[in-house]
Amino acid sequence: MPANATTMHHLRKLLVPIVALAVVGATAPAVSTAAPTESGGAPQPSGSGTSMVHVHSLGKATATEKAAQERRSLRLDASTIARQTKRSTDQVYADLVWQGVIGNEDQRLATQYPKTYAGLRILSHAKRTVWLGFTGVAPKVNLPSHTLATVASHQPLNETEMSQLTAEVARQATDSFNAESTVAADIVNGSIEVTVAKPKPTQADRVIRQLAADTVGTKSGSAQLKVVFDPRAKTKTEAASGGAKLETPGTESLDCTSAFSVIKDGVTGMLTAQHCTSWFTHENFDGDSELSAMSISSTIGVNGDLLWYDTPTNEMPQFRADFRDLRKLNTAPGVILGQWICQFGYGNGKSCDTVYRIGVSAGGINNLVALTHHFTTGGNSGGPWFNGNAGYGVHRGFTPIQFQDRSLFTPLNQVWPAFGASILLN
Repeated sequence: MPANATTMHHLRKLLVPIVALAVVGATAPAVSTAAPTESGGAPQPSGSGTSMVHVHSLGKATATEKAAQERRSLRLDASTIARQTKRSTDQVYADLVWQGVIGNEDQRLATQYPKTYAGLRILSHAKRTVWLGFTGVAPKVNLPSHTLATVASHQPLNETEMSQLTAEVARQATDSFNAESTVAADIVNGSIEVTVAKPKPTQADRVIRQLAADTVGTKSGSAQLKVVFDPRAKTKTEAASGGAKLETPGTESLDCTSAFSVIKDGVTGMLTAQHCTSWFTHENFDGDSELSAMSISSTIGVNGDLLWYDTPTNEMPQFRADFRDLRKLNTAPGVILGQWICQFGYGNGKSCDTVYRIGVSAGGINNLVALTHHFTTGGNSGGPWFNGNAGYGVHRGFTPIQFQDRSLFTPLNQVWPAFGASILLN
């Protein structure tokens, strides 16, 4: 796109969202005093932990409309999970409704106790059991009836500190063993799990003791270091409106999938993964018109694996949850350990899984989320992770953790620190 055309294009895109906001009478939502933003209060933080998801709502849907959208979307997700788990759709739907209530309490605790909240993990949907932790004395929690909760006080680290520790352990483990090291934290038992991508060396025990002394032993109280060696454990990417098909220009060759829309200073854009090719076209669905795409900014490292790109049209707060399922994006809450979420990519379509670990460091990339299994494939990279009408992250690929291949994604709470942009909501 010529420079003058690019300037006019951005000017038009800047004006359109502002006019739309004026027509519907929407204002920028208020920011919680518990987690102030860095831009004077324009975006609204949402989600779990001290690293919130920053969102910007167009305010175009009523609460009744959103509730109807959510019921329909959850029913479709429940149907997918039911097929995978051989359970009834009604049973899974009830689980997802309960999970949503648990998620609301997780957000409340994270906002009210940002320095002491250590996180929440769903232990069993069927048994309605959860674990919650705090670095200090645990406060009163408001969980749904028939929910059994284990509430732990005096945990060694809060969510943010645990993510920082996993990044540090990954860096030092990679240096110490001269091999890629994937690190994840189990907040329930206080362990740091390290998977080193090589056979076990002869001096491994000595190196592990030194690594523990330099990292876990000095910074996390009672946390324990667990190290395994797996030569297969190298992180792999899966490059081959949100949920769009990204192709090599002039061909039908699939590169990646897009995720969700973002907005900064009134200008909208779209998210995918940074490791995807930097030259591609955006096709809203297979066979649709191909739109040119221009990279705006990208990050790969401390804030995950993200690419923000622009198209000639106005990106909307909607995403593709399956080949024929286009949804509005209504919320962007934080990720909860153990929750069910789903992914869509043009490589192999839609699949769902439970969250295994948060704050994972793998292949030199930090702040990732790992799933329990690996159901995704090439071409899914950059695609959306979601549940109902809620967005959670941008797909990266997969890596073995503790001898099990697990899908990885960048959570949406990394978009603000990476780009200063907010997730665009309906």
